[in-house]
Amino acid sequence: MKLFKDKTYTVFELGVLKVCVMCVGLIIGAHFAPYVKRYLWVFVVLGFVTYIRAMHYYWFTKDAPGE
Repeated sequence: MKLFKDKTYTVFELGVLKVCVMCVGLIIGAHFAPYVKRYLWVFVVLGFVTYIRAMHYYWFTKDAPGE
């Protein structure tokens, strides 16, 4: 298993990755916005779930050339 491998993402996989990154940004910037602070646990759970799913796409799907 290579750490840096060629990977072609589908639109859904890219969307999951973007939601994950957005949630991390909202969590980090939560001390600026009261709205995000109120619903912080929702963003933490959503960010964690999408992070796990994005890592699953990267490590366990076999669509790279030569595999």
